[in-house]
Amino acid sequence: MDSYTINKVATLPDFDPADPIWDKAVVGKYDNWHEKSSDHHPETIVRALHNGDDIMICWQVKDRYVRIVHTALNSMVCEDSCVEAYFQPLKIEKGYINIEINAGACVHSSLIRDWTRAPGGYSDFEYIAKDTLRKLTIKGNLPPVIDPECPDPTDWWIIVRIPRLFLEKIFGPLGDLSGQHWRGNFTKCADCSSRPHWGALLPLDPSLNFHSPSYFNDILLGE
Repeated sequence: MDSYTINKVATLPDFDPADPIWDKAVVGKYDNWHEKSSDHHPETIVRALHNGDDIMICWQVKDRYVRIVHTALNSMVCEDSCVEAYFQPLKIEKGYINIEINAGACVHSSLIRDWTRAPGGYSDFEYIAKDTLRKLTIKGNLPPVIDPECPDPTDWWIIVRIPRLFLEKIFGPLGDLSGQHWRGNFTKCADCSSRPHWGALLPLDPSLNFHSPSYFNDILLGE
């Protein structure tokens, strides 16, 4: 898969992976695992839908070695068992956002204008304000903390609703999302687990940099 289409629906699904409305979404299975990963490549699928105003994303993961430590907004959730979305609306030349959510439903998000690595993060970036982050609705099926990590097979899911109001607070006016052409990716990591891994739905930068816009892929929002 080298692109992903977020199909449009009249009514968005509930916060339940079994809601039949999710059947209208393209099922994206992660097949791109970086060579620096351990041999643990958890089966990960993503489904996304929009209604012109809001986007909903559902991740489902068949995992082991699940670790959830971070509970504060904008903490380093990528160190935990974590799923991520990267979005770069092409009609707005203001950079891209990353929305990272650990298996306990804690979120980290930034607006990155210049992704060149620098002390403290990137050359030009800002964390999304906590009041703005609270516009996201996130639900999952695991507790907020699993520490020490659980080595047993664990099926977990995360669903996030991203309002257009959230996106426009960051990027400015976007209008109806229908038919828009974005770039980005959907990724999976667990940087500090005993079996670290880095995977993605769409092709990855060989240098293992999720934050490389030159390796972002087409994300199309259906009409």
